[in-house]
Amino acid sequence: MSRSPHRPQRPARPGRLSSRSLSWLTLAAGLGCTQEVAPDRFCQEAATAIAGRTEACTGDLDLADARYAAFYEAYTCVDVPVESMGEDTASPIAPQDRLHCAFAIRNLPCSLVEAYGDDIEQYMTASPICDTLVQPKGGAR
Repeated sequence: MSRSPHRPQRPARPGRLSSRSLSWLTLAAGLGCTQEVAPDRFCQEAATAIAGRTEACTGDLDLADARYAAFYEAYTCVDVPVESMGEDTASPIAPQDRLHCAFAIRNLPCSLVEAYGDDIEQYMTASPICDTLVQPKGGAR
């Protein structure tokens, strides 16, 4: 299957994270891990969380991938400053909260995943942090 030349290519879906891995990532972010982190990493984690939760609740990998793609069709990631992971950062998000959006999405009950369906905007209401990580395409909030 070839891609349409007019369709933007979406970022590759990173490997799935287990809840244990997500916990370690949250801890590392909160402790000011010195490993370099991409400024849009926290937004990418939200997209991955939507896909991961969809797959876990439905068993449908194609649907999970479609929702991952739909996330990037609806939103642009906002760079969250990560150069300073300490308390003196200029970021509007406390270091320990930067992965809360993905964490909240990953912990949605399957009944909500079923209710939200393909409405990506609903997933972004899982945590108030989600709103600081994304910008709807077109710039409207």
